[in-house]
Amino acid sequence: MIYFTSDLHLDHTNILKLENRPFRSLDEMVCALRDNWNKTVRDKDTVYVLGDVCLGKSGEAAYDFFSSVKGEKILVKGNHDQFLKDKNYDWNEVFSQISDYIELKYQKIRYVLFHYPIYEWRGHCKKNSIHLHGHIHSSPCDKPLCEIFSRQMYDVGVDNNGFRPVSIEHVTQKFIK
Repeated sequence: MIYFTSDLHLDHTNILKLENRPFRSLDEMVCALRDNWNKTVRDKDTVYVLGDVCLGKSGEAAYDFFSSVKGEKILVKGNHDQFLKDKNYDWNEVFSQISDYIELKYQKIRYVLFHYPIYEWRGHCKKNSIHLHGHIHSSPCDKPLCEIFSRQMYDVGVDNNGFRPVSIEHVTQKFIK
């Protein structure tokens, strides 16, 4: 199975207030993210992480988290991912790939993976092309960008998906009838 997620902000205490996350502390949030991930993802699954893993420059929180969660992890870098510069950690041990942008073909559908929402992408006018992004911290109550722009876009961020990775099937069902 393929999953997507973004905007974990593992070391960002202020994210709790900024995004009204339902946790009393950063430790509680990280534990919930880890538990939800491991209840959702199996060892043989692949998870695309669309950026903003951490806010700070230390890689400790990211390394500890990704060493403890299931599946193959592929990172699409976000604007806050300075942790990758921390030379105390071998990021190839936790991520099988690190990129700025990825196009994934799955069951005749193109998935365009980028941290930021973009208005146009390859195949944006076709039913078989979906843009997955993070960055905006939408919630299920927000009016989705796909409705605003009449586009096939989906925010895979934890704030929009019950603080767990979202499956490719869930995303596809939203757009492909």
